[in-house]
Amino acid sequence: MNLLRLFILLLFLFSCSKKIDKEIYHIPLIKQDGSKFNWKDLNHFYKLIFFGYTYCPDICPVALRTMDQTKMIVANKPLVLIFVTIDPQRDTPEQLTMYLSNFKSPIIGLTGNVEDLKIFYKYFNISFSIEKNHHHDQETYGYNHTPFIYFLSPEDEVIKTFPTGISSNTLSKEIIKYIN
Repeated sequence: MNLLRLFILLLFLFSCSKKIDKEIYHIPLIKQDGSKFNWKDLNHFYKLIFFGYTYCPDICPVALRTMDQTKMIVANKPLVLIFVTIDPQRDTPEQLTMYLSNFKSPIIGLTGNVEDLKIFYKYFNISFSIEKNHHHDQETYGYNHTPFIYFLSPEDEVIKTFPTGISSNTLSKEIIKYIN
């Protein structure tokens, strides 16, 4: 019985030590300016990350606005904002540039090929499903997707996740507890 408890404890400790330190660092994602993204360049920063798409009518702009306002509140702190697309077919670097220009704070927009992005989605447990709409003989689509803002340490550990509806004041108070 004690051996079983030890095994369970070791399994638990191993599963809790999840960091972005292996394949995530080597994924060739592309920033909105067309340059290659290197996750290691952000090692000294806390990060707020949101997964969404630029054609999203509601959740994504709300989350990014919250992140934008939070960054303005904690302006002097080492915090980077990141938006990772779940719609790489439409969210080209040009589309990301246009979309992210609507916010005051710099936001790193990331896209890439579907297979590489899937590794990011898996790490953060991102799920989404396509939602097709028919309107005037045209088919459009959107996504139902995970609506969380992820807060990461400089060591790339997920500190907390926050719901999209959180206010920027509440979010800034929460993250300031960790950023000194």
